[in-house]
Amino acid sequence: MPIESPIARPAGSAHVAVYVTNHGFGHINRVVAVLNQVPETVRITVRADPEVKSALRERLSRSFDFGVFPSDQGTASPPGQNSRTDIPATFERLRARMAVIDEAAAGEIAWLRASGVTAVYADASPMPLGLAGEAGIPAFLAANFTWNEIYADLLARAGTDEISEEMRTFVTSAVERMRGACRSATLLRCWPHTPMFEIGNRVEDVGLVVNPARHVRAELMRSFGLAPETALVYFYVGRYGVEDLPWARLGELPCRFAFVGLHPPGQDLPGRFFTVDPTKFNGADLLASCDAAVVKAGYGAVAEAMAAGTPVIYPPRSGFVEFEYLDQALRAWPGGIPVSEHDFETLSLEAPLTSAVSCRAHPPDVPVDGAARIARILADCR
Repeated sequence: MPIESPIARPAGSAHVAVYVTNHGFGHINRVVAVLNQVPETVRITVRADPEVKSALRERLSRSFDFGVFPSDQGTASPPGQNSRTDIPATFERLRARMAVIDEAAAGEIAWLRASGVTAVYADASPMPLGLAGEAGIPAFLAANFTWNEIYADLLARAGTDEISEEMRTFVTSAVERMRGACRSATLLRCWPHTPMFEIGNRVEDVGLVVNPARHVRAELMRSFGLAPETALVYFYVGRYGVEDLPWARLGELPCRFAFVGLHPPGQDLPGRFFTVDPTKFNGADLLASCDAAVVKAGYGAVAEAMAAGTPVIYPPRSGFVEFEYLDQALRAWPGGIPVSEHDFETLSLEAPLTSAVSCRAHPPDVPVDGAARIARILADCR
């Protein structure tokens, strides 16, 4: 269990303030992959929404401090449809959050200066980068997309009947503010990524940023009481908005398929869906130990599946420009298996599962040690 108070450190040692997007689990997963490789001589303070703290306590194996700062808001989805984006609701949330950020900005700059912070590290969160610049502290942005790209794309998609001209003006201004904040930072670009034009005063490609994986297949099969010939499938399509999936359909698939996840499905599926303790195993462990994966195509699941060479079955995702580039990378990789929205929503997965478990892909030809590369950069800031 991590310690949430400072430990004695040498004078002049690094102190990194970490800001992480609270939009899905992938950003937290990526931050954990990095921070677990930062030496204990470096003080780490995570500044984020309160809900992030419990996820960090599950995953971080090193000491850290925690403070609340509302760094960004992400997007909003229609009820029960976490693969789609509600544009008007997203923009209303953005306006409310930007007001809260502006109110907290002066206090945050004062905290950065008073706390001996030697570097600001943000995973996708743009606004803290600008605050770091005002405090005279070097800033690093780890990202495979930027929020200004996301909001600009949604703005272009929004019809005149969806948002007012006043809202359009606000979002245009917010996008430019985010872009300006990102320009002040060094961009640590995680593959696969969006174009991210004119972002970062320096760009360093770090490859895949993933958690180290343990091969725990034998332990899983034994604990679930499964026969050796069973095809074990990792199933993760987000924590929220999946209650309406027809989970019973998994029980109609051939009995050689069994499913494992970090979070329970929307209904009881005895003998077909197994949930593991997230403090004991992480997604990287499960992806490396399963024959295939069914995932929502977010960065964490895609990158860790690719690093493990585990074939990925994934549905389309609308209203989120990041997906286009993840989809391109998956389609160019032998292990990427896209399915239609209809087949996913009805869990009609027998054919793609059969295809997925019959092969094993190799990792793509990019570095897989991005987390260690970023950890070294942060530790060297003094």
